[in-house]
Amino acid sequence: MSGMGEKPGEDELLVVGMILRPHGVRGAVVVEAISDFPGRFLPGSRLLLETLATFRDVVVNSSSPHKGRLLVILEGVDDRDQAERLRGCHLWISARQVDTLGEGEYWIHELIGMNVLREDGSELGRVRDIALRDVQDILTVARPDGREFQVPFVGEFVRGVDTGNRTITVRLIEGMVPGD
Repeated sequence: MSGMGEKPGEDELLVVGMILRPHGVRGAVVVEAISDFPGRFLPGSRLLLETLATFRDVVVNSSSPHKGRLLVILEGVDDRDQAERLRGCHLWISARQVDTLGEGEYWIHELIGMNVLREDGSELGRVRDIALRDVQDILTVARPDGREFQVPFVGEFVRGVDTGNRTITVRLIEGMVPGD
């Protein structure tokens, strides 16, 4: 593992995963991927590990699917004690490492905070979170009154995403929005 220090250079960083817990006794960790590109965790991939607001380079030795998450072994993390110290840490990449997106694909960090509008233009709230699921991703939208609701991120409900104006237009069915 090479460099260690504050947030590296002027590069914008994008979070790609969070270490949930150790697994087994050989240093493996369970990772919640926060990236639509599983290739981020292929053997040999270089990531930045954030621990206590410092970053260090890490290399993925191996990864495999594990109960809807990933089981990852990082170079230099050789036992359960070392893995335990990484619990709750985030894994990042530099924005320079980002692949270009295809039509209809978005980065999670772009969607967080976007205004969610009905097709008539009335505001429903802001995207607070996104849950990545195998079948479909789910947007959590916070209403101005603090209540939240969820919208499956599929064409049936999400009618348009305008990254320039930071809006997502949705068509909802009765009962999706609390108090509506």
